Amino acid sequence: MSTLTVRNLEPEVVERLKVRARANHRSLEAEVRVILSEAAPISRAEAIAALKTFGKRLGKRRWFAEDSTAVIRAARDGRRD
Repeated sequence: MSTLTVRNLEPEVVERLKVRARANHRSLEAEVRVILSEAAPISRAEAIAALKTFGKRLGKRRWFAEDSTAVIRAARDGRRD
């Protein structure tokens, strides 16, 4: 992790950030971290690479089905189709 120092912020901006942090039940630092993360999203290529890595980790496990009725019935009947 890196450290970033931001100087010369207006006191009103800091106060608005504190209010926002309290509303979201986070510390000021955590709130600023969220804001910065949302302002610098990963690229499409990075997202695709992450999804491919995640897919490899999942292997052949199925996490969804087109027809949820079959999944619900299997769960109800104690099967693992």
